[in-house]
Amino acid sequence: MSRQSIIDKIRRSYSGETVEFSPDEHEVKERYFKIFTIKCENPTYTDKQVHKILTDDLDYDVSYKQTWRDIALIEPLLGSIKKASKDWIRYFIVESCKEAIQLAKDDPEASGPSKAKSIALANNVIGKYCQLDKDDPELFDPDEIYPQAFEPTTDPSVIHPNFKALKNRNQVVEKLKKKYKVEEELIVDAHILEDE
Repeated sequence: MSRQSIIDKIRRSYSGETVEFSPDEHEVKERYFKIFTIKCENPTYTDKQVHKILTDDLDYDVSYKQTWRDIALIEPLLGSIKKASKDWIRYFIVESCKEAIQLAKDDPEASGPSKAKSIALANNVIGKYCQLDKDDPELFDPDEIYPQAFEPTTDPSVIHPNFKALKNRNQVVEKLKKKYKVEEELIVDAHILEDE
């Protein structure tokens, strides 16, 4: 059972295909889901913390190195949890600040200025992490997109300043024909048609 074939089977099973797993492959799939679940439930955990949880778990009966390999495969297989965890961290910060504001409001011992300062600090944190101090990006109008106007040219210096036009173009073509032994009948010259 190759690791790549198991990964391909798991991916196919996500896309809705009916995939048969052998008992060993099913065990590997369950290990991957266990790691992914731990990372989703605790997005702030490092890989080292996840490894410790798995090695302490009696049901996760694989070697030390295999546990690290499994952890390393999760992101390419199931997606980056760190991208999702950024949203979770924002949510956590906002919820923590809401709790801090509520605690400040409910605290009977807090005086007016200290209560106001606590609430202002929490609001400042929410504003900073939600980027409320920045304007929303303006959506562009698709009607204002125009294709670039290119002018056809035979000047090779347009591509790069060191490129020069060939003065003896026909001689160079003949030399290259001889060099690469191109048969004459394979070469078709284009003729410019003039308007009448």
